[in-house]
Amino acid sequence: MSNLAGKTALITGASRGIGLAIARTLAREGVALTLLSRSPPTVPGTHIPCDLADAAAVTQALRHVSTPDFLIHNAGVFLEKSVPATEPADWDRLFHVNVTAPFLITRALLPAMTARRSGRILFIGSTASTQGYLHQAAY
Repeated sequence: MSNLAGKTALITGASRGIGLAIARTLAREGVALTLLSRSPPTVPGTHIPCDLADAAAVTQALRHVSTPDFLIHNAGVFLEKSVPATEPADWDRLFHVNVTAPFLITRALLPAMTARRSGRILFIGSTASTQGYLHQAAY
């Protein structure tokens, strides 16, 4: 039996890509999952539909979340546009999903994690956080 069995995890962006792979792996290890994403994931767990670009939706979704053992910030949006072509709405969506939502979720769950003196918070990043790419200034 896995030493993760019986633990809980909250994963954002678990309906595809890296988030889905993380969710599948943790589910196989016996971790109970809460999954925040716009689309329903194809992995067992509690799915809470949420557009992370909407701060009010994030706050509403968190009303249905218990403090997890693992908080995994995986959701992210990518924007490939030159600076002149980047609209303020593009910037806002990218910033809300990639920065504001993880902040809001962490701020909401951290006090309980701190009080119980346990839990892990992980932020998934990309190579674009360490190296610049053409037409990705907003990202």
